[in-house]
Amino acid sequence: MAAIKRIKVGTASCGIAAGAGQIFDALKNAATDVPVIGVGCFGHCYAEPIVEVECEDGTSVFYSKVKPEDAAGILNLTEEGRFSIPARRAELEKTLVTRLAGKINPIDMQEYIANGGFESMKKAFAMTPEQVVDEVKKAGLRGRGGAGFPTGMKWSFLAAKQVPEKVLICNADEGDPGAFMDRSMMESVPFQMMEGMLIGAYATGAT
Repeated sequence: MAAIKRIKVGTASCGIAAGAGQIFDALKNAATDVPVIGVGCFGHCYAEPIVEVECEDGTSVFYSKVKPEDAAGILNLTEEGRFSIPARRAELEKTLVTRLAGKINPIDMQEYIANGGFESMKKAFAMTPEQVVDEVKKAGLRGRGGAGFPTGMKWSFLAAKQVPEKVLICNADEGDPGAFMDRSMMESVPFQMMEGMLIGAYATGAT
C-alpha cells in the first residue's frame, strides 16, 4: 500500500448525525503527520460515519460505520498494506452535479478552483446573456424539485422582465418528506451552487 496522502471524513449532516465529529477528532489526534479534512456527503448515508484514506499513488480505501476507537487501527491497516479489498466506485457511475461531493473540502475555494471550479462561469461570461439562456434550454436542464420545471424557460421569464432591479434566489426548500438533495449540495459543494447562481444572475440580468 502506498503512503497515505490525506484522510477524508464525511462531515455532512448525515455523517455528523452518525458521530463523524468524534471520528474526525480521533483521526486528527492519531494521524499527527497526515492531513485530516472534512468533506461533504459521499452518497452512502446508510454507511455513515465514512472515512476515506487517500494514498499517494491515487488509490483510496473506504471505511464505513467507523467508531472513534477505530482511528489507530485504520492507520495501521492502511500503512501496513493489510487491507486487501479496497472499496471501489461503480465503474459505470457517472456523476455531474455531485462529481466533487465527498472529494474536496467544501469550504476551500482554492481546492474547488483546482478541480475545475468557476470554469463554467468563465465560459458563460464569454457569451451574451441570451446565449447562456439558449444553451441552458438546449441542455434540457430542469429543476431538482418534483415538478422538474425547465430551468432555461424559468430563466427566460426573469430575463424578459423590464424592472429596475431583479433578484435571483436559490430555493433550497426541502418540504417534501425525505428530500435531502438540496442540503447535500449546500454542504458538499457550496461554491458550485454559488457559481450556478452567478451564471443565472448574469443570464437574467439579476443584481
